[in-house]
Amino acid sequence: MEKKQIFDSVKSGELSRVDKALKENPDSCFVRTEDYRESLLHYAALQQGAEMFKLVEEHINKATEYDSDDGLPPFRETAYTSHGDNVMHYALQAKNYELVDMLMDESPELLLDENDKGVSPFAIIKDIALKEKKDINDPMLNKAFERNPETYSKYIKGQYEMVDVEVKPGQHEKSPAYGLVDYNGMLEAVSEKKKRRQAKGRDSDNFVVIGKDEFPDFIEKLKDVRDNNEGKEVNIQFAKDGGLGEHWLGGDVRKNKDGSFDFVLFDSVGRFEYTEPVAKQIKQELPDSKVRLNFDIIQSGGGQNCGLLVQSFMFHSSNQSDFNDLRQYMDEHPAGVKDVEKIRNSEKRAGSYRNDGTNVSDVTAETVKKASEANVEVGKLPLRLIRDMESLSRMSLREAESPQEVIGVVNTRGETFLQSKSKNVDDVFLNASKNSRSLGFFSKKVDQMSKHTENIVRERSSQFTVSGFNEQGIQR
Repeated sequence: MEKKQIFDSVKSGELSRVDKALKENPDSCFVRTEDYRESLLHYAALQQGAEMFKLVEEHINKATEYDSDDGLPPFRETAYTSHGDNVMHYALQAKNYELVDMLMDESPELLLDENDKGVSPFAIIKDIALKEKKDINDPMLNKAFERNPETYSKYIKGQYEMVDVEVKPGQHEKSPAYGLVDYNGMLEAVSEKKKRRQAKGRDSDNFVVIGKDEFPDFIEKLKDVRDNNEGKEVNIQFAKDGGLGEHWLGGDVRKNKDGSFDFVLFDSVGRFEYTEPVAKQIKQELPDSKVRLNFDIIQSGGGQNCGLLVQSFMFHSSNQSDFNDLRQYMDEHPAGVKDVEKIRNSEKRAGSYRNDGTNVSDVTAETVKKASEANVEVGKLPLRLIRDMESLSRMSLREAESPQEVIGVVNTRGETFLQSKSKNVDDVFLNASKNSRSLGFFSKKVDQMSKHTENIVRERSSQFTVSGFNEQGIQR
């Protein structure tokens, strides 16, 4: 079947004909229009319903043998999000609301993907609601707010005027709450990741989400882990909530066979002021513990991605031992004055260095100094754990230092660092890693727009809370 014929068949909704053609010639899954702007999926989105879209998507998945553990499948790099209107734009254009509903569940990042005119599907859905005078409880509008990865502390009410919701204690008015991920969103993230890995036969991950004031309770739980697992090594990954409008921290803690603990603290912005209180509590309550801190600044500027980046660190550090030992690597790659100078020289070459103490090099210098004073070791992370770094210039410095890692395998699909990283880079600056986004883990802010109450979410994911930690089976 010629290219034009298969496009026409998809557009006309001839399911059996398309199914036969793609079975006979799987390469036809990847045909695109002459200007490379539209794929079969775009044409499938123009149907009334989701059947044709599901059919084409199923054939593409088979053709690429796609494993959804992480990263976007190859076809989504272009068929979903690049070259102008994405498939959700097409579905909205055709009033294919069944497909819009499905896409909001499977690929919520499309909601904010703007077309060449600067219009996102999220904006179109709000406009539809406004023009049709839909109620605030309209299912499509409701889900758009719930799934929207950029959930802010203000929503439309009444005549769709943007107003602030009630500001809770500690929340900054007219500012994002938790960035892109709130406490319940993080619980759902680790719950979903655990479920996916269990389905693949891996049941050795121990994830914990720690509330703003719960770190002392978490330390007490670790003491129980030590007492109940004598002579065993136990690994736990955690995310610590800083509170509404504040900052997420991550961590990987190992209970050694001798009963001591070894912490790797992860801060996406690399400021010791965030990790210092946690490090002090560890040193005070578990004085024999070793505490390490990442040197690499993953997040740039004042972005909102800390929650997503903490998720990425947790999920990838949990199986880091399949590639190399995280702690041994950090010991072999300590960070010091020379590393700070490399970043400073890079800033000067780029003309971005300022004498106001706000440079990345100034932040890293201060972190190295203060961490050393607090007996916290600062080390570099394996390249595999910094694939989401938002600065390509800093990433280039690390790549130059570790050429063997650049060509090394970083996931279960056998992809190298370069192959995996290329799927995460949008442009010269990452607003949010596609690797994290593709997992579908976004802020599920509990408010009047959400279908889930706070109690339901926490009950469903209770084993990953500090209070439910004893319910979580320690596998290793």
